[in-house]
Amino acid sequence: MKRLVKKVAKALWRGTLPIRRPFLHKFESYLSRCLRPTEQLLSDETNTLMEHVVRELVRLQRQVDYLQQTVEELAPESEKLAIAGEIAPAEKLRAG
Repeated sequence: MKRLVKKVAKALWRGTLPIRRPFLHKFESYLSRCLRPTEQLLSDETNTLMEHVVRELVRLQRQVDYLQQTVEELAPESEKLAIAGEIAPAEKLRAG
């Protein structure tokens, strides 16, 4: 019985293909028209966001450079600050 119902249902589904095809085509074209502007807006928004991030990064880098220069100018020559990795290997470091 179950096989008979499946065969009838499949035959009816295949029989409606000529009717379904134009509707599916219209639905697919509608979706593609709806999604195109969204993709364009997303790419524009991403570009704008990246420009802002780069500007902020440049601003912060300038500020760090200025602060580093100010610290170097204020520190006396004898007490020159060493950045990690710039300490000469001949120097012995002591704790405490």
